[in-house]
Order: sequence, then C-alpha cells, then structure tokens
Amino acid sequence: MNLKEQALEQVGNIYTTVVGDGDITTEIMFPYPRHTVAEVSASSGCPDFVLDFLEEAVRCADKSVQIRHLFEDDFIKAGEKAMRLEGNGRAILTAWQIAAPLIESAMVVLTRVGDVQSALDSAQIGITHQLSLSPDTDKIVRYTLEQVGGVTFGSRLDEIIHISQEHVNWVGSAKEAAEKAIAEAGDIRKLIKIIVDVKSVKEAVSLLDLKIDYVFCHGFSAEDIRSLGETSKGWLQIIIDESIPLEEAKTLKDLGVRLYALDLSALTNKKSTLKINFTQ
Repeated sequence: MNLKEQALEQVGNIYTTVVGDGDITTEIMFPYPRHTVAEVSASSGCPDFVLDFLEEAVRCADKSVQIRHLFEDDFIKAGEKAMRLEGNGRAILTAWQIAAPLIESAMVVLTRVGDVQSALDSAQIGITHQLSLSPDTDKIVRYTLEQVGGVTFGSRLDEIIHISQEHVNWVGSAKEAAEKAIAEAGDIRKLIKIIVDVKSVKEAVSLLDLKIDYVFCHGFSAEDIRSLGETSKGWLQIIIDESIPLEEAKTLKDLGVRLYALDLSALTNKKSTLKINFTQ
C-alpha cells in the first residue's frame, strides 16, 4: 500500500476503535437514521487532501451516503463550500466527529512544516519527523508531511533499521551495531534505510566508513555539528532536531546536514478548518 492508502486505513481503524459498539450520543439525537443533507465548508483555507479523512470516515459509517465535491482546485479557499453529503444523518454526524480532529491535526502539521520549510528552503535542508510518532496516527502524520514535500520514514519495525541508543547499549557500540545491521540486512539493504542514533561527535565519527543512510544527532548543538562536519568532511548524512534553532541550522548544510526533524506528535489546533451545516 502507498502512504495514502495506509493513512486512510488508519482512519478506518480509528473509527472502529472510537465508535466501538455505537455512537450513543448521536443515536439519542438521531433515534433513527434520518435522511439528511449536509454541506462542509472551509472556515480557513486548506488543501483538498484533508477531505480524504472525512470521506473515509463516512464510508466506514455508511457506504450508502452520497459524497459530492463542490470545489475544483486542489486548495479550498476560506468560505468556499467543499463537500455535500446526503444520506443517513446519524452516520454523517458520527463520521464528522471522528474525522474533524484528524483534519485539525493535519492542518497544524502543515502549518508547522510550512514555517520551517520557509526558513530552511534556501539552505536546501529537508524536513522530516521524529521517528517516535504515535502508532495511532503515525501514517496520517507521515501522509500529511509527504503532501508538502517532507521526507518520511516507515514506522513499522520491518520497514526501517533504526538503531537506537538501547540497541547500541546492548551491542556495545554504535559502530558494532551498524556493522551487524549491514551484515544481516543482506539482499534487502538496497530497499531499507539504516538510521543510527548517536549521542556524541565521537560516536558519529566512528560510523564514517560504514554505508549507513543517516546519523540522527539528537540534542546536538550547532557547535557539535560543526565539529562533526569538520571531522567527517561532510561525508556523513546528518539529521538534526529542534535543539538547534532554525537560524543556526540553515548554516550547517555544507557540513552534511540533510534533514531537520520536527516533533509532530503533540501539536494541537485551536481553530476549526472546516465546518459542517445540516441543511435538511
């Protein structure tokens, strides 16, 4: 499955988990599946792909609900009508309650990533996510990041070789852990990324002669990265995180910094991007 399909599958899983045996409140408000028409409009501008989450939730609730798009471009302007839903009112309202928070989460990710991209574009440093995304919404976050050109990494343990500090401590050193991973990867090495978490410049330098994809420098300062870059001559592909301010980060490109990792796991949006109006 591609990332969009994975994200929509996750929406379906969330729907099943949250609704459980039934949406009691909506069932009380709608004592029978009343035929309803609802229109969804944009309170603020948003890309069209966020409506995929609502469509999937509606399909989970009742596949017979008719869905009609009311926009033409890939960006929905503030005040513009986006979607018309017709059918089982109970299903539409339940689906809306599941999808709306996911849409808001996607929008706050887009805003956060957009701000950072604006600062780092001139340095040609890409944006990625921390590897510790919540398994409940990781695919939705990654799909959202992908839509704006971010770099995503698989979150399943069979999609990536991510050597954490716990792995390093168990094996003995970052170099030994990386060597073991490369040797064991075999034929799948070309298909899978190897990322090694490092805690010091010395530990990162020990990986210089190994064919790994990235060293993830958690909590490093700009000075640490300069020291690492001078030693490695830019040969290591480095991921840095928000411990380095953006103004400093954009000066580190020539030292091997390729990606800036954002913590996208706990972002919240206080305003509503979309609103729903039941017209019948």
